[in-house]
Amino acid sequence: MKQSIVINNPLYFLGIDIGKDAFTASLYHTPTNTYQTFIGQMHCKTSNGLTASRKILKWLKQQKVDATQTIMVLDAYGRTAPWQSV
Repeated sequence: MKQSIVINNPLYFLGIDIGKDAFTASLYHTPTNTYQTFIGQMHCKTSNGLTASRKILKWLKQQKVDATQTIMVLDAYGRTAPWQSV
């Protein structure tokens, strides 16, 4: 059975831009719904998703961020949408 996790008031927001050979992660602290504070950014050159995941989790620990209180959003950049291909 599939289990869902609901975070009502996340403390952190992590945006991850994924490219073919690299990724960039940006971390924000969001203690309230009215503002957010930029904490930091990491860049990593790898095409291996498992390696990238481990590096992100290690970086979050270094920043003293609780991953269970973090909303993570992925975005694949540099790609052309199928309807735009030539």
